[in-house]
Amino acid sequence: WDFELNELVLGSSANDNVLKGMSVVTDDAMNLAYVTGIMTDVVGVVDLATRALLRTYALSNTTQSTKKLAFDDLSRQLWCVSNKTDCTLWLTDPDSGTVLGERDISSEIGSSGGSYPIQSVVVDPLRQRFYALSNNFAGSRVLVYDSTLTLIDQILDGITVWTLRWDESNDALLALTAPKLSSGVLPQMHRLPAGDESSMTSVTLTLPAGAILNPSLFTHNASGDLFLASGKFVWKASGVTGNPIWV
Repeated sequence: WDFELNELVLGSSANDNVLKGMSVVTDDAMNLAYVTGIMTDVVGVVDLATRALLRTYALSNTTQSTKKLAFDDLSRQLWCVSNKTDCTLWLTDPDSGTVLGERDISSEIGSSGGSYPIQSVVVDPLRQRFYALSNNFAGSRVLVYDSTLTLIDQILDGITVWTLRWDESNDALLALTAPKLSSGVLPQMHRLPAGDESSMTSVTLTLPAGAILNPSLFTHNASGDLFLASGKFVWKASGVTGNPIWV
């Protein structure tokens, strides 16, 4: 399996197991993982039960860069975007291993002042929309694409968003902010029903005593509670009040 993993991530097996630049999303219904890496132009399909590499398929011959992945479990489509300044967006069918659409979105992402302009991605499976959090000199913003790979909206412009998640149980986009702690501003969770910024509600998160970093990772449950991590702390917080339930 180490051989197969390196082949996916690095494009070569003549190395020790290296996870640099690795991107993984899971297909829970089929118990699969879709994997790609920093020096390869393929996506690998891995059976999670047997850890076997089932197959691979190519995006193009010019995608040897880190990539972000988002899986649409309703349409069974995998979105891929190259995380570099000359940025390409793909919509693929991982079951057949085919590329359904490909588009250069570099002009829409803009200059980031760094190598990795895209911070986080999610997909809205009901509307087949892809959300990409872009950070550049002008600040952060979220770009919204439809299944034709057309840019249809830009939201959360100028808000210091750090991570995106899609809450399928409640059909909402979740956006976690990460202001500098020196600013004295606490992080917030923004909830956008159906991805609609005009209906956005926000809750300020209370950090556990002793936490010195803003939360950089989170997930959620069907009731809207949040699970966050920061430094040595992991905690559950109320999605209504933002207060910790347990740490």
